[in-house]
Amino acid sequence: MTHLILAVLISATAAYGQGYRLTPNAIRVDRGEHWREWIFQNDVVRTLNERADSTGLFSLSDDGVQPRLVATLTNAARDAGQFSYVDAVRTNSETVQGGATALSNDRIVARLIDGDLDTFWEPATADFSATGLRNWELLVDLGRLAFIDSITVSFPAGDAPKAFSLFVSLGEPFPFPDGNGLNFSLVTETKATELPPPGADGLVRQSYPIAPLLLADFNLDGQPDLRGSFLQYIRLKITESDLERHRFVGEGDAGRDAYQALPPERRGAVVHQRLTAGDFLIEIDEDTYFNDVSAAQRGPIRYFEREVPRVAEVEVWTKGDNLALNPRERAGDSYEIGGRGTPNQATDGLYQTEWTAWGYDPTIVRGTMWLDLGATFWVDGLYAVMRRQRSGSAFAGHGFLVSDGTQLKPVQLDNAEDFVQLEEALQWRDIISAEHFDNRQPRVLMFGEDFAPRKIRFVQIRNLLSPGSGARLAEMQLYGVGYPVDVSLHSPPIRLTNARGNFIRKTLPRIAWSADAVIREEDPLTGQTSERIEPLDHHPEIRLDIQTRTSDQTDTNFTYYQVVTVGGDEEREEVTKEVYDEIALEWTAWEIWQTLPASQQHASRTDDDGDGVTDEDPIDLIDNDGDGLVDEDGRKLRRAPRSSFDKDGEL
Repeated sequence: MTHLILAVLISATAAYGQGYRLTPNAIRVDRGEHWREWIFQNDVVRTLNERADSTGLFSLSDDGVQPRLVATLTNAARDAGQFSYVDAVRTNSETVQGGATALSNDRIVARLIDGDLDTFWEPATADFSATGLRNWELLVDLGRLAFIDSITVSFPAGDAPKAFSLFVSLGEPFPFPDGNGLNFSLVTETKATELPPPGADGLVRQSYPIAPLLLADFNLDGQPDLRGSFLQYIRLKITESDLERHRFVGEGDAGRDAYQALPPERRGAVVHQRLTAGDFLIEIDEDTYFNDVSAAQRGPIRYFEREVPRVAEVEVWTKGDNLALNPRERAGDSYEIGGRGTPNQATDGLYQTEWTAWGYDPTIVRGTMWLDLGATFWVDGLYAVMRRQRSGSAFAGHGFLVSDGTQLKPVQLDNAEDFVQLEEALQWRDIISAEHFDNRQPRVLMFGEDFAPRKIRFVQIRNLLSPGSGARLAEMQLYGVGYPVDVSLHSPPIRLTNARGNFIRKTLPRIAWSADAVIREEDPLTGQTSERIEPLDHHPEIRLDIQTRTSDQTDTNFTYYQVVTVGGDEEREEVTKEVYDEIALEWTAWEIWQTLPASQQHASRTDDDGDGVTDEDPIDLIDNDGDGLVDEDGRKLRRAPRSSFDKDGEL
């Protein structure tokens, strides 16, 4: 069955505020520079918004605005230079940028991760010696922590190093736990003779699967339950080389001719020899050979091809875009109940930082982290890693709940501090499988959950089963597919002016726009995907809303009704807000009365609270007698109110 993943491509003649251009009779939005000025607004949290071009959610061009496809199975090294971070291990908390570096010939090392297999890195000529070999070392810094499945190293045919080692690192300090170096783990030691033959493109490729760098064995069978690992750094160290004597070309005149035919960079050693009295050949320098040795003692001159160790590309394969990375860039945010801790450090893309997940206890204001992604995505994987320290590293019980934003009761938040309202306002689902919940015995520090694609907007995280200790959540990452489920943009205020630049009022009688549906299909047999554009009206499952407003503020007008059922028929009578509130209060009082135990139910014409006054503070949620108590001396409620209440709102 072919799966469809849908997005909307909009090119419009609408409205906008230096995201538009004025003509004598229209406001037009039809250029990429216009769309880049539009605002992406968090539709739940009022104060969270970002410019559209900084969210990474949209492709903005003169063709219009289109939600950006969530990338899957990508080379994390390719865009490493786009990430920067505060390095608290190797530097004094300086900001460093991701990318590639080398101890030798660093000026060309960017070729290592440029995505161009026709380019390559090679060591500098000055380092072409046994001593200089120690500098044949490459480092790729992804610029952020990523979950990596495998690493592929490519070499031009015939130019693979004689031997090399591959190392990876989370970013843990060495010596542990307070050193200023990085702790690397060996992935492989490989010799050129062990590599596969070149492909049709002339490149030798070798892929290396990555095993978890921390404990990831829930069933304690000695085998990790996870394929892949979190990591940030990759080191490739060339450990052996034939240097100037990679291959014997020949000797004498024939050898010289073959040697001269080589490209200059491949011309290696020219070896001069002297014949000893015992008819042995010993190597001597060129000056001695021609000036101090007789013709009869001169041995044949031998010619060698030089080794040219080259690395074409290092590709680091991750599951795709981390949808939880730095949610503030997408008008999202994170918050820990009570305003404590650093929950944002669990999504900052660094192993060096953490959110301390104190054991959850409903009686203590701590231990819950909420995360708003800013937009709803199709997610099919959640991965987490704890920061290894001397103690208190692992979660005891993995409490990870997710929500697609479905509200059980309406909620509008002002800022991240209001996330506590999400506890009761949203519909939550547990994302942790049964075998991954209880972590008290295995003390796993790295785990992942894969599942069928589901819509996720909010995440709630708690360290359960451990009320007295804290875990160190270094990073929680989400990976997904397709396009964002629901996104919206709005323009800054539009200022209509005349030729003199003066503000004017003008009625615009119509809005014209055009939009298409981007249909993404996946072949179930090959897994190949393709996209095509179709008319939007062919796809009723896609909803596009275009709205205008005349102010930067919105008001809602409500109409209030008293609802009475007579003979099975419902009658709705419009009433004032005051009457409506009285009916609503009566119903609230009745519902409270229904839940009171017999020992707390008021009795009519009785002094319930013993203050000498009868029925002075009925059940109305108000302190009627000013004694600081609410509803402490009421009267018995015999029945529910006769009428109900309802209201309609209009924006």
